[in-house]
Amino acid sequence: MPAIDWTSDLEIGISCVDGDHKVLVDLINQVHDCSDQHEESMILGSALSALMEYTIYHFAREERLLELCGYAHLEAHKRAHADLAEKAQAFHQRYKDSDDGEVADEVKDFLRHWLVKHIMVQDFAFKETCSGNQTAIDEAAAMPFMNGMSVAQKPIDWSRLSVLLIDDNPNFRLLVKTILKALGVRNFKQAPNGEKGLAMLAKKPVDVVMCDWVMDGMNGAEFARKLRQFDDTSPIVLVTGHLVEMYHDQGAAAGVGGYLQKPITVRTLLEAIIQALNKPQRGV
Repeated sequence: MPAIDWTSDLEIGISCVDGDHKVLVDLINQVHDCSDQHEESMILGSALSALMEYTIYHFAREERLLELCGYAHLEAHKRAHADLAEKAQAFHQRYKDSDDGEVADEVKDFLRHWLVKHIMVQDFAFKETCSGNQTAIDEAAAMPFMNGMSVAQKPIDWSRLSVLLIDDNPNFRLLVKTILKALGVRNFKQAPNGEKGLAMLAKKPVDVVMCDWVMDGMNGAEFARKLRQFDDTSPIVLVTGHLVEMYHDQGAAAGVGGYLQKPITVRTLLEAIIQALNKPQRGV
């Protein structure tokens, strides 16, 4: 059962704000699901990190919208954001320091109650001021998720990017899907093992292939080698719960272009994808 059910009662009618709120609800629900499964501690850490990062982004975008619309209570709204962000980050740091499921439950409960209250009280208060200002809404909607992504050699149109994630953990697949959807990725595919991933790619290639290193049956290195037998160009990102340096030699031999270490953050996910896209591919 989800921690929060998204309903029309939570919609304020401003697309970028409602979209952010839906992402936050999805992430809180994923934190909720993982916190009930002890073996999912690594995925829980990833979900909490993504939740913190997206919350900060949402606050910045919402504040920009209110500034553009000349909202009279902008400063009070900013103070509320700052207070909530400080509390949420303190909870998150406690979890990282202790890896304690009880702390994760505290974070989950705090964010669940905060989000509903924030939407129903503070965000509905600016609806009348902002809902008719489409120019301001468009500018706020155009704010990039991550600024300062220095590894990017050229802008990436995430809406046109196709991604396949191969991982035997459904919670991790859902988390990556949620993050990439928030970035604008519309063509996201997933497979629970290497065999199904290869079958999908044999029918239609994608722009980026992400594959877990450790899976039952076929591991990530074997998958990469088999993919290269019929596809010599698709960028590959290997995902691992260990230090990525352990796999560089094997990965390089199999044509891997990027590495992603669990627990992930939004930034490390984007950097791994960008790294793979920027790396010259064999056969090109």
